[in-house]
Amino acid sequence: MIVPAGMELDAALDGLAGPSEFPNLAEALENRGYGRAEREAILYGNLRRFLDEVLAHHPPSHDR
Repeated sequence: MIVPAGMELDAALDGLAGPSEFPNLAEALENRGYGRAEREAILYGNLRRFLDEVLAHHPPSHDR
């Protein structure tokens, strides 16, 4: 188990060694009492909002 500096040992998750174990994170959040909206924000909502904001200000260039 890898525990980042400053993280309490009981906050770490067994079974989260890489991207293939991402479903374990969703299950652990649910088991720790996070509601659906909180889980969605943690799992992908924040990244999606960030990308939406960045892409809105920097549309892809079609100059090839």
